[in-house]
Amino acid sequence: MANVSKQLAAFCRHDPALLAIAEKVSARLAATWNSRANRDSPAARYADLLAAADTAIEEQKARATVALPCRAGCNHCCQFQRITLTTTEAVLLVRHLEERTPVEQKTAVIAALLSSSPTGVENPPCAFLTEQGCAVYASRPITCRGYYSLSESACRAFLADKRTPPQNLMATRIVELAVLETAKAFRHSQFFEINGLMRRIYSDPAKPAQWAAESPTDESDLAIDTKEMLGG
Repeated sequence: MANVSKQLAAFCRHDPALLAIAEKVSARLAATWNSRANRDSPAARYADLLAAADTAIEEQKARATVALPCRAGCNHCCQFQRITLTTTEAVLLVRHLEERTPVEQKTAVIAALLSSSPTGVENPPCAFLTEQGCAVYASRPITCRGYYSLSESACRAFLADKRTPPQNLMATRIVELAVLETAKAFRHSQFFEINGLMRRIYSDPAKPAQWAAESPTDESDLAIDTKEMLGG
């Protein structure tokens, strides 16, 4: 058995080739995570972990045996998947919106958040999706970073009919799960649907500043069971 968690092994379906990828990725992410222990805030430490994950994802994309159709301007996944994020990822999104987003774009995104429906239900888009692309792309959650399609036509078909699931690159989803395992998110964080949590935060003028300061308010009634994150 490769040196990975039981959850990650199950996600890899105990396939030796996938387990080898998981073991290598997990070791590299753990080195990044542990190098910042006790020196940085949880959000800063997690941001470094996401940067390391981006490198691992690019490597797995380069190893793909087919040409991946994902490209700038393609946003099917922003419309059909249920986008989840951890508490720390929500902190990073709020900081990005508050500190790095132009005022006009921020105003438009907040308006979209306040009128949004949950992602993954009858194809409502992520509220951060704009005509220019993702408004918080540099700070997007790991579930977005790890999502790469093997077939654009399959994505379009899924938008029209949920009985035809899209085809995803498994190796990049392994990186996604490895990040959550490395950060101990399954044991020490809560997961939320992105539109629902961000709509709650921006419905109260006092909450964004609290989240940006890494003092999240209690929104546990919106939390998702972590078992939902472990499907293959």
